[in-house]
Amino acid sequence: MPSLKDLTHDELTALGPVEFVELLTSASDREVADVMAGPTRMSVIDSIFEHMPRMFRSDRARDLRATTHWTITGKGVPDDDWTVRVGDGQASAARGHDGDAAVSLSMGPVEFIKLITKTGNPVMMVMMGKIKIKGDMSLAANIGSLFDVPRA
Repeated sequence: MPSLKDLTHDELTALGPVEFVELLTSASDREVADVMAGPTRMSVIDSIFEHMPRMFRSDRARDLRATTHWTITGKGVPDDDWTVRVGDGQASAARGHDGDAAVSLSMGPVEFIKLITKTGNPVMMVMMGKIKIKGDMSLAANIGSLFDVPRA
């Protein structure tokens, strides 16, 4: 499998969800940090959010209706802002912050990758200040259970 840092934008976007997650989880923190400070950062982040609606577990959401704001920070690069909405058994993701959020999450790129691939401990990342949460703490604590991570 190629290294995350060696892929072009086109190669990255051509990966299937399982291959993409395997690539992310096999990368070291340094590789993730380097990629997320470079030209393919937007491709990585866009791919993740664009796949979120397909990974949504409506059976776990029940009657939940919520808007979440996500901010992925970075040194020397603009923040990436996304809105993820859950409601009526579906999820949607859109670039930018739109509407009033029940919860807002802000984190660096390494923490973001660990959070969405479920390879990091979100409680520890919050306690260490690596993830900042504003709003509904219960929703923040349970949001990961609403989405699957593609695995082989």
